[in-house]
Amino acid sequence: MSLRKNDVMKESDDVEQARSLSSESPSAVQDLGYKELLQMISELPAGFRTVFNLYVIEGMSHSDIAEVLGISEGTSRSQLLRARAMLQAKIADADKRKRKR
Repeated sequence: MSLRKNDVMKESDDVEQARSLSSESPSAVQDLGYKELLQMISELPAGFRTVFNLYVIEGMSHSDIAEVLGISEGTSRSQLLRARAMLQAKIADADKRKRKR
């Protein structure tokens, strides 16, 4: 509730940093539209999405995220790794669907 009140979870217009997520399939990320990428991010579980947005989009450090969310730095790192893995899987699935067309 505190995050919502302080508008920390707002979506940023600067999604270009998020496009660097997948080192395995950079062309798949480049083929994604802005709205499609935002949709994938919005589908992440709340904890993953919050840490991802704060770290990747807002540029916060893990120590700052831990302080703001009241979690440990290790939890912040773990949530980010899991969020990235989920996004990479979603991007790969989207790329497979596009190639089948």
